Amino acid sequence: FENFNIDNQINMLFDRKVELENGGSIIIDVTEALTVIDVNSGKYTGSRNMEETALAINL
Repeated sequence: FENFNIDNQINMLFDRKVELENGGSIIIDVTEALTVIDVNSGKYTGSRNMEETALAINL
C-alpha cells in the first residue's frame, strides 16, 4: 500500500473536486434527491474549437 500510495488514493475517492491530468476537473455534488457531476475544461487548451474541447474533456 505504501509503495503505491493506495491509502491516499482511496481517500481521494471522497473528494468533491477531482483534478484531471489534462487540466480539467470534475465536481460531484450529492444531495438526497440528486447527484450532479459537472465536468469543467478548466485550464485545458488543447483544441481549436468548442466541440473538440468538449469531446477531449469528457473522454
